[in-house]
Amino acid sequence: MLTFMKSMRLVTVLSATFSLLAEASENQVMAGNQLKECLIFERFITGENESSIAWDCELADDDLTSADGNRFVPIINLPEEISSTAVSGVTTFLSPSSTISKDGIMIPPGSEYTLGTIVHHHYQESLSSSDQRKLSLYGERLGTRRALVVRIVNGNNGSPVETTWSQAHLSDEIFGVSGDPVNMKSQFEACSAGAMTVEPVSHSSVTDGVITVNIDVALTGGDISGDQANAVVTELESIFGAPLEDYVDHVLICNPPGSYFGAAWAHINGMLSTYNDNVCPQVTFNMHEVGHNLGLFHSSENGEYDDQSGLMGFSYNNEDDKQMCFNAAKSWQLGWYDAPSRRVTFHTAWSGTIVGVAEYALSTLSVLIKIPQEATGNNYYINFNRAVGMNADTQDGIDQVLITSSRWDPYGDNVSDLAGYSYLKAKLSAGESYTIANFNNKPGLTLTVDVHAIDLSTTPATADLSIELTCASNSDCDDNKACNGIETCDTSTNLCVPGVDTGTCPLGPYKIFTPFCGACFVQPSNMFDIEVNNADIDITGLQYSSYGGNYIVEVYTKTGTHVGSEQDPTAWELVGTATSSAPRNEMGEIVFSPGPIRVTAGGRQAFYIHHPGGLKYGAGSDINTVTTDNDYLSIYEGKASSAKFGGTFVAPEIWSGEMTFLELQYGDPGTNGDPIILGLQKQVFKFDGQDGAWYSNLAIKNYLQWNMQFKRFNSCPIDADMFISSMSLSTSTLSLLGQESNILIVTTPEPIPECSEDPNKVCLGDGTLHISLDGGETFLSEAGEYQYGSQHRVVAHNTYGACSRKWHDYDITSNDNNQLREGGRRTSVVQEKKPLSLLMDHKYTMIDPLECDQWIEDRWQRNDLFQQRGQWSTIYIETPLVSFHVEYRRSDWFHKKCDFQSLDAWMTTVSKTLEEQPEWQGILGETKHKIYHEQTGSQIKSDRLQLLRGKDDADYEVNGPFGKEFAALDNGHGSFHNLMSSVIQTIF
Repeated sequence: MLTFMKSMRLVTVLSATFSLLAEASENQVMAGNQLKECLIFERFITGENESSIAWDCELADDDLTSADGNRFVPIINLPEEISSTAVSGVTTFLSPSSTISKDGIMIPPGSEYTLGTIVHHHYQESLSSSDQRKLSLYGERLGTRRALVVRIVNGNNGSPVETTWSQAHLSDEIFGVSGDPVNMKSQFEACSAGAMTVEPVSHSSVTDGVITVNIDVALTGGDISGDQANAVVTELESIFGAPLEDYVDHVLICNPPGSYFGAAWAHINGMLSTYNDNVCPQVTFNMHEVGHNLGLFHSSENGEYDDQSGLMGFSYNNEDDKQMCFNAAKSWQLGWYDAPSRRVTFHTAWSGTIVGVAEYALSTLSVLIKIPQEATGNNYYINFNRAVGMNADTQDGIDQVLITSSRWDPYGDNVSDLAGYSYLKAKLSAGESYTIANFNNKPGLTLTVDVHAIDLSTTPATADLSIELTCASNSDCDDNKACNGIETCDTSTNLCVPGVDTGTCPLGPYKIFTPFCGACFVQPSNMFDIEVNNADIDITGLQYSSYGGNYIVEVYTKTGTHVGSEQDPTAWELVGTATSSAPRNEMGEIVFSPGPIRVTAGGRQAFYIHHPGGLKYGAGSDINTVTTDNDYLSIYEGKASSAKFGGTFVAPEIWSGEMTFLELQYGDPGTNGDPIILGLQKQVFKFDGQDGAWYSNLAIKNYLQWNMQFKRFNSCPIDADMFISSMSLSTSTLSLLGQESNILIVTTPEPIPECSEDPNKVCLGDGTLHISLDGGETFLSEAGEYQYGSQHRVVAHNTYGACSRKWHDYDITSNDNNQLREGGRRTSVVQEKKPLSLLMDHKYTMIDPLECDQWIEDRWQRNDLFQQRGQWSTIYIETPLVSFHVEYRRSDWFHKKCDFQSLDAWMTTVSKTLEEQPEWQGILGETKHKIYHEQTGSQIKSDRLQLLRGKDDADYEVNGPFGKEFAALDNGHGSFHNLMSSVIQTIF
């Protein structure tokens, strides 16, 4: 649902065409000046022989009277500078000098206008969190979509006309209610592999998703489809007693004969589509127009509709309609085939087998390949256009490999490219190839797609292909990103060789939005705090909601909270200025200079924005209340004031705006040394430790002891040179006799001889990572799956840098799995996940899920996970009590600015038995409970001295890897327990 002006309803209806609007504007009646913002929609019109585009605006309540009650009116003579930048369903328009009538918005020459951005909750989620980008940016393409079909009975001033088709006929043809095997509902569900379902709207006035609406709009010999649509929406909202979006996602209007001269039209990123009477029951028309609602533009080849391989090309007027889906570019945009192994993002070379979308459910092979061009933004997409099942009637490129280009990137951040035309570039049979010269705007770089074989005799049918880049010089290959090494050209093969990826490339940019104020207040100064979660970020800039005027806008920041520094300018640092000269309600932007503001995990940062012309904000409830948050940070309510660093203060308030930031990566963490403890209740604090010492991280008496060893690496910067280099895990409980384990994980600075001297051995961390399952008596150094004891397993493999996993919280298992076979043998492993399944299940918590797609797909197809060599490794440890995930990272051999070895570990599942133990102790164990400030009542998250009972690091030191005694250990009888019981709240 859109968060727009408080009085505005979300109704996506549109009006007549441009030519008619220009003529009608000469006879405007009841015209008035525009009072409030309207929401722009782009209308795609499918004519009998050609298409066209028009622009419409959804009016606010205050402007309805001027438009004779019409919610949607056309924009007459829309300037190109608006149409070239506006995003349908997102961009708002305001021009107080424009006049509004039922015929449209007339913009006088030279008028000033404001373009804004509506805050859409799906748009916000998809930009602020990489795990949410499978959602469409402006309308969902996943989950259930509610559809309503409308028959019209138009009184026509006493000469009634009505839609030819009965309600029963339409419900069968569009929803298959009476058994029609090919309909809009069945095709969307089949083409999306069940990712998107279409359900008829349920309401007492609706029968099987269809309603007949009575209106009275005069047929004047022209196209009145827009007038009918406005009348239909008004009547529907009267019937429902609520805005349409409360009941409906898509409205399909079937116009009576003679009232619409084209074939169909629809809004991009809107709700409504409307059809000529003769095509309304046709499935390809329905899916094409609703495809526009989902954000899809047309598919082209030589002409706008010429790509007939998918549904965004031509539609077909045949009631026994065709079974077709969407081309590769549209399929990638829709996000329906988003499983880790089904989408491949090409980088420097790829070869493999793909299957068609029509046989998606019959295989785990890939169905889509994306070839990005960062320099041009013009990406290529590949699919195998298998003509069976729900795609049996594809009209072009039948059973061939198709290559499509499009500027649309569902994971990009340039909104001008969010919806774009696609172009069919090649239709390849076995033995054919397609070449792209000057790839990525580099004269010496050529990309070639070769189709080696197509096998239609198997089910599923397959296509074998390869993609490679050929180069002439190193500059053709290098992407100028130092964080992923220097790519070079191998002149003996003319192929690009990847650089050494340190995993340090920042992720993003991401955005986080605060709620748009429905009833806004205005003051020149706003201040608020943010708090960062478990990853360091760089904040690059922000956007603010301006009240207008030609002023200098300033942004200040300081470490910590703004509380106590509201009137102290010396406490703040100026980090950005900009001239704001736009009219009221513009979103102004400031990019921080000379660079971004870095906030480390767990840190708090305050921001102060001053705009003499006024900043818009909403009323808050408490400055300790989070107004918005995502995976990376939280924004708190703050204060407003009537003067810079002074005046009258208003608190609490909700700042209206957005922030842009990057997530930092530390594959070569010269600035991320010294262990950072990520607590169980979002605490984040530093624990220095001593070189060579062992510390108790988690101690649960009679159940679990988790220790870690610190090591100093002298080549790293001072105060950032300590890392966890070894760890031990001991499980022991009287309730699980015979199931104890003592695991020790250690690192060595150089590969052991058994690994370095035997080229056939695949060792962990290239021979520098070692695992003992018997308390240090013997060690394993090779990748593999190891089972020991009765219910214990270790899976260890080398990993690709982008696939290294980020920390995340643990889950609690419902019951302990203590079942043993007769004789104490291991229980059946049917429920265990295979090693590759473990890898795929964890894909979305990895450093770069999209980058990792290709590597995972290769492992899945070749079943060679344990044959992968590398310096980074992943270890899964499973025991009846608890499961762990361990990531081993090290500096690369060639860029040792900080020559380190590091183990990051966390619990992934905890048994109910373990969770219910009252005393979790050790560094991590003490964070199971929240601790609050006695005076403010807010949670303490980063003050190590208050979070831990032991004030010195030595209080947690144990004697060796399996030591259990340490000074801060408390049995519930000492002063630690008595002191903290009054300020600790157990949340379990």
